[in-house]
Amino acid sequence: MRENQECHFSRPFTDPFTFTTDINNCIKAHSELAIQKASCRLQGMRSTTANIRNAKNVFISHSTRDTWIARHIAADIERKGRRFGVTTFLDAKDIGPGELINESLRQSLRACAKFVVVLSSESIQREWVLIEIGAAWGLRKPIVVILDKVVASKIPKAIASHRAIDLNDLENHLARITKIEDRKKRL
Repeated sequence: MRENQECHFSRPFTDPFTFTTDINNCIKAHSELAIQKASCRLQGMRSTTANIRNAKNVFISHSTRDTWIARHIAADIERKGRRFGVTTFLDAKDIGPGELINESLRQSLRACAKFVVVLSSESIQREWVLIEIGAAWGLRKPIVVILDKVVASKIPKAIASHRAIDLNDLENHLARITKIEDRKKRL
């Protein structure tokens, strides 16, 4: 049974045996789905439910040296977007011990509704930040560039055409960052 399927009874309630069988089949199908979800979690992978829940997720890409800044940006985004259900994905907070980093990043990038990259003198030299930018660009995710003491000429070419936000001016742009558009409407 897939997650978005509902249980339907095979016929109207006339026969207690058939009704009980239908209910038992629904319970069994829901139990199997619950087991699949638990199995996914135990394997360190996000379940379908997590991907649906994260449809309003903002992925934050940054250098490890910029973790403090990234944590504050994530907190600001979540505070401003709380009433809309906006959450953030931040590797330091969302990838647990023993989880596959590559797979967690890949799944979170696919599931995110918006991609935020903190560009600093550190992050523009980091391979993983550039890989994440390329993945977000390839997946056609809305990209928000936040500059931390970086001049526009140092912005990677894949995102150079995006209007960048200076970190010192972030507060003025939080409402736009937390506005998550329905992806179907954009396409």
